[in-house]
Amino acid sequence: MKIIIIGGVAAGSSAAAKLSRLKKDWDITIYEESDYISYSACNMPYAIGDWLEDEDSIAPRGPLYFKENYGVKVQIGHRVEKIDPKAKTIRVQDLKTGRTFEDSYDKLLLATGAQSFLPPIPGRDQANVFSLRQVEDMLSIQDRLACCMPKGSTICIVGAGFIGLEMVENFVKLGYKVKLLASSKLSNLSPEMSPYLEEELLLHGVEIIKGSRAKAIQGRDLTLEDGRKIQGDFFLMATGVRPNIDLAQDIGVEIGEFKAIITNDQMETNIPHIYAAGDVVQTRSLVDGSWTYVPLGSTANKMGRVVADNMAGKPTKFPGIMGSSIFKLFDLEVGSTGLSEKTAQDHGFDTLVFYHIHRSHYASHGGQPILIKAVLDRKSRELLGVEAIGFTGVKNRIDVYASFITFHGKIQDLEFLDLAYAPPFSTVRDVVLYTGMIGTNLLEKDAPSESHQVNQDFMNYIKNLPRP
Repeated sequence: MKIIIIGGVAAGSSAAAKLSRLKKDWDITIYEESDYISYSACNMPYAIGDWLEDEDSIAPRGPLYFKENYGVKVQIGHRVEKIDPKAKTIRVQDLKTGRTFEDSYDKLLLATGAQSFLPPIPGRDQANVFSLRQVEDMLSIQDRLACCMPKGSTICIVGAGFIGLEMVENFVKLGYKVKLLASSKLSNLSPEMSPYLEEELLLHGVEIIKGSRAKAIQGRDLTLEDGRKIQGDFFLMATGVRPNIDLAQDIGVEIGEFKAIITNDQMETNIPHIYAAGDVVQTRSLVDGSWTYVPLGSTANKMGRVVADNMAGKPTKFPGIMGSSIFKLFDLEVGSTGLSEKTAQDHGFDTLVFYHIHRSHYASHGGQPILIKAVLDRKSRELLGVEAIGFTGVKNRIDVYASFITFHGKIQDLEFLDLAYAPPFSTVRDVVLYTGMIGTNLLEKDAPSESHQVNQDFMNYIKNLPRP
């Protein structure tokens, strides 16, 4: 059996590794357009910010590793130009030599991932304009900083998603002045949660520009659609990603509402013998079964393993995702899982939304507040989604909420989860348990939520927290 995998990052490399263990005698080849495979894209902002002791940890497993440990042939610097599903062949170009050749397959995996979306504005091709998606992007940024960006230079970041916000912190850490252009809210959180992130940015000297989009870049000037001009020595376009669907579209693979590939729950496309996984596909929400698109390496790795099972004849379903995420912004930990308030309402749920603050653990052990925004469905009494901002312990709570929502837990049951307790780790009633208690009280008594006071208290805490 001959397997071809197009794309060698998260989904492609995990599929190849597992398939090689399941079928040791199969012929498996990965074609990867870049010069790196199986790399940690999520760690690149921290490599740029000099957090990592060993930058080789970004891409620790190269073609030789896959050959020696898995028997998988990896062709880096090779672009697949065309797929012929009837003949079961592909046309490949060696980007170093320009040579093209054909290869054949019995089964094929599209793991082509996603690419940075750069708004089509004049000046985006200037030497001082960058994006961050691949290892090559990271290296280019590091080279530019080393050669042309003394400390105190100004960096303008366009976009306030995960990458944009993580790079804000890392550029500040390196000693640069940072300006952040955010056309609307910050991160994937609801607009009501943005002010806390903005306050944290302002406390670290970041200038925030809101209310307009980038129109053009010329030299050191970024012109906005409303006519304002922002000056910078270096521009990072962190304006999101788009799935790499060109190969798929050319052969009639079904594309969904998120402009990503549609598969069934075994990761099969509508074209026989062709699978798809990773950032190039959309998937189902575990909350209500709706289509969603949250490109994360963790999801891509799981999808790749599901593909391997099914290619090997071991029926396995990919269940979907909660859309769980977390990121660090200076002293804040910011996480979410499930449906946002707006998405839940758009999907027809009768929502009850409330906020509360409780400490991660006892103050005597250094515990600090975590702000929770919870979204309930009044009819089913199920928890639909949670957003959380705090200073420590946010991830642990998001993981508990994600597990609870995955299995469609009722809010009254959340209060009685048997969570581990000791003063250095939690209060006697954990943050999560308080969500269950408060949510149940609000549903049963229809009591008003004291959201305004809760939110003001948390903002005051951010402002008054002693900083190093």
